Amino acid sequence: MVNKCDGENSTRARLALSDLRSALRYLPRLRPSWSTACLAVSGQTGEGVDALWETVLAQRKALEESGELRSRASSSGGGWSPLVREALEASFAHPAWRRCCRRWSARCCRASAPR
Repeated sequence: MVNKCDGENSTRARLALSDLRSALRYLPRLRPSWSTACLAVSGQTGEGVDALWETVLAQRKALEESGELRSRASSSGGGWSPLVREALEASFAHPAWRRCCRRWSARCCRASAPR
């Protein structure tokens, strides 16, 4: 994901996205069930946020269908490392993140509900 793809940063961000896509072509896949997505996102304008969320949901689905999600949860004890937990808590506390989360909350609840 390349963030800040708005205003005067737009051209530089698009070039960075192009470079990222080019570089990723030379790297092997870490998981057979998933190829890395490259997206342009602007937290300020909201551009690309929906595509980012759809990509997150698609990755979760791919990990569930391949059994990798269950395997990873089992091997990690099912929890987050303290460092990741601290980073997530700091991110979630940021006012801009909370504004974005309000918009996504209904989708998130629908997507994670058992079927």
